[in-house]
Amino acid sequence: MKKLVSLFAFLMVGVLLLSSCQEKDPSVGKVFVRNYNNQLISDATVIIVGDKDSDPATPSYTDTLTTNASGFAAFDLSSLFERYDKEAEKVAYFDVLVKYEDKEVWSDESQNQKQLKARQHITQVITVYLPE
Repeated sequence: MKKLVSLFAFLMVGVLLLSSCQEKDPSVGKVFVRNYNNQLISDATVIIVGDKDSDPATPSYTDTLTTNASGFAAFDLSSLFERYDKEAEKVAYFDVLVKYEDKEVWSDESQNQKQLKARQHITQVITVYLPE
C-alpha cells in the first residue's frame, strides 16, 4: 500500500510540473488587406514600423511580409517583446504601410485604423483598406 501511495504522489508531482511548463500564447500582429470592394487581397506587401513616439515608446522595429491567399500577413512579435525589461508594460504600437500594384496606403489613412497596437501573448488584428 505504501508503494501505491508513493507512486501516486510521484505521479501527481510529475503532472503538476508538466502543467506548469505550458507555452504561452504567441505575440502576433495580424494585418488584413482589403480593396475598396471589401475583397481580401493576396500578395500585397505589408510593412510594420515601430512607433518610437508612442506612449509607452516602442523599441526600434521594422518587418515586411506579403499577404497570403487568405489576405493577411501575420507578424510574430515574440522577439520584440523579449527585449523589454521585466517590469515594462509589454505593449507596442506600429504604423502599417501596405503596397499593392500601384497603390500605397498607411494605416492611419484607412477607415479610422490608426495603428496596430500589439500586446505580449495576444493576437491583435487590424484591417487596411486600399483606395480605388
